[in-house]
Amino acid sequence: MADEERREFSPEELQRGFQEMFGGMGRVGFHVPVMGGAPAATEGKDDEEKRVAKESIFDFNLIPRDIKAHLDRYVIRQDEAKKALAIAVCDHYNHAKHLCAMEDERGRLPEGVELQKQNVIVVGPTGVGKTYLVKHIAELIGVPFVKADATKFS
Repeated sequence: MADEERREFSPEELQRGFQEMFGGMGRVGFHVPVMGGAPAATEGKDDEEKRVAKESIFDFNLIPRDIKAHLDRYVIRQDEAKKALAIAVCDHYNHAKHLCAMEDERGRLPEGVELQKQNVIVVGPTGVGKTYLVKHIAELIGVPFVKADATKFS
């Protein structure tokens, strides 16, 4: 999207788009957290307002202990899974914040450095709380939650 105009999507538009994209893949569930409204578009704003908007995107100050404590209120046991997911989420946001600060400092990222999202695969038998864990992490940090099953039947 280098030359294209960036556009903000409403939660309903995202949900509809995901449903169209993944609808034929078997069971797909969506959860879009209700937040205090969609972030304002930064088009037409001066540099200071853009910087403030960019900082609010990475306004993440949780530590793994905070995330695990939140999950402890909803999920019994699964301590190793809670720790692993909490660390993965914090690592991702801290890496993104570091790269954002590096870009602000230098005007652009150094050659060969890019922001790439790390995926996490949660595997286990039915009913152990995989989806429940991820759903509550998504609610805590305020991001959309998308679930897709990949079974031998889909």
